[in-house]
Amino acid sequence: MSQECSTRLQSATREKLRKFDSLRAGEVQPGEFWDVVVLTAGDENQREAYELQIRKKLLRKELPVGVQYKVFADPPGSKIGNGGSTLYALQQLNEVYGKTLCRLRVILIHAGGFSQRLPSASALGKIFTAVPLGDPLYQMLELKLALYVDFPSQMKPGVLVTCADDIELYSTSEDERVKFDKPGFTALGHPSPLSIGTTHGVFVLDSKEKIV
Repeated sequence: MSQECSTRLQSATREKLRKFDSLRAGEVQPGEFWDVVVLTAGDENQREAYELQIRKKLLRKELPVGVQYKVFADPPGSKIGNGGSTLYALQQLNEVYGKTLCRLRVILIHAGGFSQRLPSASALGKIFTAVPLGDPLYQMLELKLALYVDFPSQMKPGVLVTCADDIELYSTSEDERVKFDKPGFTALGHPSPLSIGTTHGVFVLDSKEKIV
């Protein structure tokens, strides 16, 4: 990465963190932030723990208010993975909001799981893992919301699906915006060699398609 690119990335990330800090404990305005923040949990016990953490965060003024925070547990039985969990959460959202859902901007964060590769996060999951920044101290939940803080104002009503254990940094020029204004699905990705793709989730574009 060039020095210029690195500097731009650092500056853009600092601005996102600053913007999110300005929203913490404040009443967000329509279109300024997500209407609904959804976490998925592996089971009912994890759901209760997540809801307790969110309530405490709101009391400590660590999250924006005027936002609806929801936690949906995966159904009991066999594990359904992120794909099944997404569909199940969308079903739950539809039952809660009905036709209103098509007017909302929703971020859905897959946070459930046993965190077997990170035992220190096994009780509450990676989404409540502390990171060394912010005052009050950030956890992954705040970091994810901060890094995507520009998205709600640049998207039509819909659902953004992400995970709790990845960090995406990006920068744009002054006359560019990351927009989600087209019908259908929009995927975020990073061009990578095959050696990286073999150990990560991937999608392949037709060679004739334009990458934007």
